Amino acid sequence: RAILMHNNSKIFLSAGIPDEGREVFDTINRSATAGAVMAFTRVCAEYNIPFYFGGQPAITPLVWSVAKDFSKEEKPLITIYQSRFFDGKTPHEVDYFENIVWTEKIEGNLPASIKAMRNQMFSENETVAAIFLGGSNGIRDEYKLLKDISPQTRMLPFASTGGVSKKMYESEGMNEAELTESFAYYQIFKDLLKDYKDDAGNIRDS
Repeated sequence: RAILMHNNSKIFLSAGIPDEGREVFDTINRSATAGAVMAFTRVCAEYNIPFYFGGQPAITPLVWSVAKDFSKEEKPLITIYQSRFFDGKTPHEVDYFENIVWTEKIEGNLPASIKAMRNQMFSENETVAAIFLGGSNGIRDEYKLLKDISPQTRMLPFASTGGVSKKMYESEGMNEAELTESFAYYQIFKDLLKDYKDDAGNIRDS
């Protein structure tokens, strides 16, 4: 696989743990989703791989719980996008991130504000790969939008985490055992992301 990236290239993390009553709540594997988010964050820190994500309230604390254990040189690898619509309502962990991008609030219109955030995320970053974990319909929206904007991005929905990620894996007719048959997420990400590793913090050409 040829990996061609530049200084603004990153991996995108799309993850969610829906509240009770939300779409596909009955299929979500909460512990698997949380474990996968934390394993992904740890491997990116160890491999010096930059990534970005939208600040989903259930996911931000999980990312931070791992990121805080690494040095200041590694924390800037993570960029968090947050809509101004949620200003003052975000998890307190948001304040700990060094790279926070606040996006436009469209007054009285949450869906439009979220869409503006996603458009900005995907337009500002060259996304070499995208990881999808758990989630409800918002995860599907990000999957479809990123696929339209960046068709060359490697899309990796983890069926093992349940939720919409499982539905996307099935609808795409994928056949990648590591995305569906194992919960050993740390080792899975060590293997999946090894081609993106670069000791200088830049994803290499290969």
